[in-house]
Amino acid sequence: MSVTESRHCHYTYSNVGKVVEDLSKNAAQLAAVTQQVQAILCEYIPDARLWDGQPYYVIQTDVTKVIKPHSKTLEGRQYVPVSNNRVPGNKPIDAGCRISITHVHAESGWSLPLETKILDVEDDAIAMAVAQVKSLLDNKSRPFGQHLCIEEADSSYGQAAFLSPLYEYENLVCIVRLKSGCRVWLHAEPKSTNGAPSIYGEKYYLNEHTHMKTYKQKPNTKHTKGLDIQVMQRSVTELEPQQSVEQEQVLKNGRKVNLYIKRWNNVMIRSKNGHNMKDKPFDLIRVEIRDVSTLKLVFDRPMFIAVSGKRKNEASTIFAQQRYRERFDVEPTYNFIKHDLLLQNFQTSIRQHLSNYLIIVTMTLWLLFVARNETSFKCKPWQKYLPKNKQAALEQQPTLSMAQTRNSIATLFDTFDPTPFRPLYYKKGMGRPLNTILQKRQPQPFLKKSKKQPKINLRV
Repeated sequence: MSVTESRHCHYTYSNVGKVVEDLSKNAAQLAAVTQQVQAILCEYIPDARLWDGQPYYVIQTDVTKVIKPHSKTLEGRQYVPVSNNRVPGNKPIDAGCRISITHVHAESGWSLPLETKILDVEDDAIAMAVAQVKSLLDNKSRPFGQHLCIEEADSSYGQAAFLSPLYEYENLVCIVRLKSGCRVWLHAEPKSTNGAPSIYGEKYYLNEHTHMKTYKQKPNTKHTKGLDIQVMQRSVTELEPQQSVEQEQVLKNGRKVNLYIKRWNNVMIRSKNGHNMKDKPFDLIRVEIRDVSTLKLVFDRPMFIAVSGKRKNEASTIFAQQRYRERFDVEPTYNFIKHDLLLQNFQTSIRQHLSNYLIIVTMTLWLLFVARNETSFKCKPWQKYLPKNKQAALEQQPTLSMAQTRNSIATLFDTFDPTPFRPLYYKKGMGRPLNTILQKRQPQPFLKKSKKQPKINLRV
């Protein structure tokens, strides 16, 4: 109902539902419509940004979830993680759908989706993200294949399954966060011995300090209760970095902090599940943030970032840190499309309609981006005291955010001739015959992941 409350919308809620329904009927039509929409949207991608004279584009990949706990007739629902679990003892999960989205970072505060895909319960989010990024880079009609591209992703993508297949692109550099505690290796020193040369050398852990960690083995026939094994985890901070940088920055909340950044070149992670990483070294960056006045840590743990790609040397340490800081712009985007663009409240029992609505949400975001500089700033009376709105009201040509553009775009729509957008006159239909009984919708089964098959030892 929020859509039809606008004075520029001359249609009812049922008309909006019909538009969503008629956008595509099956997977083939959905793919065709998606390609047509992307061809139009790519024309509005801003020119490549510059860093020390080097043009580049920024691509961001992430997975978000749409919570649908009461949509029992919606097909394909699965368990999805939820944050801020307020009931102690409850598992932090709910019923809904996972959506893999690849964004184009146009400018600060504007992370615009371009590739969207609803994941099945058995779909691998990493494999889907790789396929989405490849589809953008392989299309020669789009600008991503002409200049350096920066791929930004969180710690879920800091693994061989994501870094290995994307390493083949000459113009792609992946800036991905790594989980604390994971292992990295140096190149092995060459040895004059028989047999194949060693590839992996000394091992280090992404921890703050070297310490002993105790692992408990699974019970077996010899040890029914399992054994406790202690492993010394050698911290990467004991390794001499190739570069150290100190810089002062101001956070968005106005807090002044010092950045202590260290960089180690050409480290490796292990190959896994057929994804070879033996010939794909990357640079490791450690970022520590401390308050300027108290010198206390702003965050409990430092952040580790991997800079991977054949042109990783062109991404300086400060450049990589600032680019990964931009990755957070996808989080306000998800909050905006779920609440302001009503993705969370869109009610349907057909999964195809949800995919269609994702296309409409994508076009809406791009429309707001194109119109951000053509609207006159306007907000509700009780919102004019917010700091961002105060600043925008004082500027002659303010840089509007997504929410500010949505609240102000009515000033642009008022300049249009409403005649072409008004519904045509039509004869009222007969309506549903008396005593018509509609067939009840069938509840859909709740999908769960299949159990993992036990590994088979192929050694003789």
